[in-house]
Amino acid sequence: MTPELLLLALLCSGCGKEAPLPPRPVRTFDLSEAEARFLEGDWEGAEAGFSLAACQGSPDGAAWLGRVLLKQSRPLEAEHAFRMALGPALHAVEGTRARARVGLADALMAQGRPGAALAEYSSLLKDASALAVLDPAEVTYHAALASLRTGLWEAGGAHLKRIVASHPDSPFADMASERLEDVA
Repeated sequence: MTPELLLLALLCSGCGKEAPLPPRPVRTFDLSEAEARFLEGDWEGAEAGFSLAACQGSPDGAAWLGRVLLKQSRPLEAEHAFRMALGPALHAVEGTRARARVGLADALMAQGRPGAALAEYSSLLKDASALAVLDPAEVTYHAALASLRTGLWEAGGAHLKRIVASHPDSPFADMASERLEDVA
C-alpha cells in the first residue's frame, strides 16, 4: 500500500470517529470549489476537497477523487476511490455510477490490467442506462484498446469498425480509423 493510499484510507476510516456525526453531516463540502481546482490543474487542492467530500459519503466526491488520482498517475489509489463511489453504502445516482465504472476501467488499464478493464468496459456496453449518460463511442473505443492489449485482435477490430459505422461524427471515429489501419 502506497503512503498516499494509506493516508486516504486513514482519512476516510477516521471520518466521524472522534465525535458521532448525525446521519447527514452538518458541514458538507461544496464540490464546485474542488471542481474548479480540478479544471485549473490544481491536483493537490482538488484532491483535498474531493477526499473530504468522499469521507462525508459523497459518491460524486469519490468519483472525482478517482479522476484526480488518475491525472496524477496514481491508478491503484484511483481504483480505490472509484470503488468507494460504487460502494453500496453511497447509493450513487446512475450518472455518477456510470462515470465511476468508466473510471474504474481506466484505472485498471493504467495498472496494466487490460483483461479486468475489458470486462468492465464490456459490461458498460451492455448497460443501456449507463450508455444513456456516457459517450458510447468513447466506451467502445476503450473496449477496443483493452481488447487489442489482451491480444483479442478480432474483437478489437470489430469494436473499432462499430465506432466508425455507428458514430461517424465522433472524434473517436477518427481515432478508430487510425487504429484500424494498424490492426489490418
